[in-house]
Amino acid sequence: MNHPAKAFAERLVGLKAWGVLIGPAGMTIDFGRERLADPNRKRGEYSVWLQCQVRLHNQKKELLFDTCYPVPEDFECLRLFINGTVVTQAWVDERNSSLRIVLSDQVLLSAYPWTKETGKSWTFFDNTDREASYCTVCVNEYEGRWPVKDERLIQMLQKKTEKQVRKSSAKKK
Repeated sequence: MNHPAKAFAERLVGLKAWGVLIGPAGMTIDFGRERLADPNRKRGEYSVWLQCQVRLHNQKKELLFDTCYPVPEDFECLRLFINGTVVTQAWVDERNSSLRIVLSDQVLLSAYPWTKETGKSWTFFDNTDREASYCTVCVNEYEGRWPVKDERLIQMLQKKTEKQVRKSSAKKK
């Protein structure tokens, strides 16, 4: 199966990571050129909002950082590892819907979502369009608003919706 967030993750490759922010609602990382989102906030072309477990590993697969939820006390450490790096690889692990981002071939950032009921997810925002598209990912679940121009995502969502309709019809019988 092709995870719908895969196309979003692939857009990060080659872009600079910057703008790490941590607050009570999790952590955001911006990628690519700066854009003025509103008078008080700059955004990247793409943003990732992490409200779940985050781990950082080095090239030797040694654990550098691990938290079940990013909190303000983690800011300085995460900022040092992330800001100013370039995304060399990015993908979604279909086994557990985790987001994997390799930063400057040095650090692997992994974000592990939980179930939708826990609210521990990761969300990808495409800020390049007037109506920003997004994809929120939990374990084996996802939702969002995708731009019509991305035909692969639309086809995958249509197939998923058709399967859900068939399952609910079968349960009613």
